[in-house]
Amino acid sequence: KVLKNFYKYGFIIIKNAPSIKNYLYKFANVFGILRKTNFGALFNVKSVRKASDLAYTSHALSAHTDNPYRRPIPGIQLLHCIKNDSIGGHSTLTDGFSVANYIKKKYPKYFKLLSSVKIRFTYQDSKTILENWGETIELSSDGSIKRVRLSPRLDYVPVLKKEKLEEFYKARSLFIKLCNSKSFMIEFKLKPGDIMIMDNYRTLHGRTSYNMAVGERHLQGCYVDHDSVESNMKNLK
Repeated sequence: KVLKNFYKYGFIIIKNAPSIKNYLYKFANVFGILRKTNFGALFNVKSVRKASDLAYTSHALSAHTDNPYRRPIPGIQLLHCIKNDSIGGHSTLTDGFSVANYIKKKYPKYFKLLSSVKIRFTYQDSKTILENWGETIELSSDGSIKRVRLSPRLDYVPVLKKEKLEEFYKARSLFIKLCNSKSFMIEFKLKPGDIMIMDNYRTLHGRTSYNMAVGERHLQGCYVDHDSVESNMKNLK
């Protein structure tokens, strides 16, 4: 039932898990197979002094998908709430497929651009350089939506003819605006013990800013890939 709901809605939240550090490692390996990255097997989402990523600050994060610069892109992200008693720090979720289908219906020219123009995504720190290319809306061979990519802090639009470039930026701006709009985004505050599981090919996530002077916000995160989770679902069936 949990896995069915996950694939139906693009996310689920498991309630009342132990709010202890590193519990997610055990849980993730039951849900699927944990995928280690340069951030480690588990990564801590909390504000630090010398942050290598905006995620490790107290600033707001707009709707985005994780790690579009990897090959392959991690399919599923898990976030386990350890502590969240600061002011602010609400989580946000957006169904990227719903946004893509809305644009396809209302703005077909923009949809064509977003599903055909490949852009470059790059991540770099003192030890790592990662790069990948892909469309904002990637389609399957039958024309159905396969995945969405959005990370405006990490992308580079390719050289295009002036008119096409201007139209692409309009399309991209609309996609970003809709992904962060109240029409498509939900907002809520995770509680200690909550484990939020998101389909990183479909669901965009973000957060509101929070006040570091009051309380603490600490989430632990990790990634698993779809094949191991789908294998579990087939075995259970």
